[in-house]
Amino acid sequence: MSKKLKILVVEDDSTSSYILCVYLNTLGYEICGEARSGEEAINIARNEYPNTVIMDINLEGAMNGIEAAKKIIEIYPDISIIFASSNTEQNIFQRAIQLNPITFIVKPVDPITLKNVLKEVDKNYRSD
Repeated sequence: MSKKLKILVVEDDSTSSYILCVYLNTLGYEICGEARSGEEAINIARNEYPNTVIMDINLEGAMNGIEAAKKIIEIYPDISIIFASSNTEQNIFQRAIQLNPITFIVKPVDPITLKNVLKEVDKNYRSD
């Protein structure tokens, strides 16, 4: 039985989240959850055991995507984090990069870029 990526999508904009999930489904990936806030993302991660998270920076609630990613990494140190955000402020980017994500994609997300990034994540995951 081959391993399959389980992706948690964390995006505060419901339309963007929907479009992203539809695209990921067409690529054959399993979506294990959608979250609008950092707190919700952590709860879903605890219950669904994703191996990949596509994380926006600006989220609903008190916790931003960087803080949520840090908490999720504490639970699952080997998880793959892909930041996707329109917020390109240098200090935000530097804080995100400190968590050693797979990459930081600037929104709007280019489908080909995301597909290529996920292909690499999938290849590395299957070889573990």
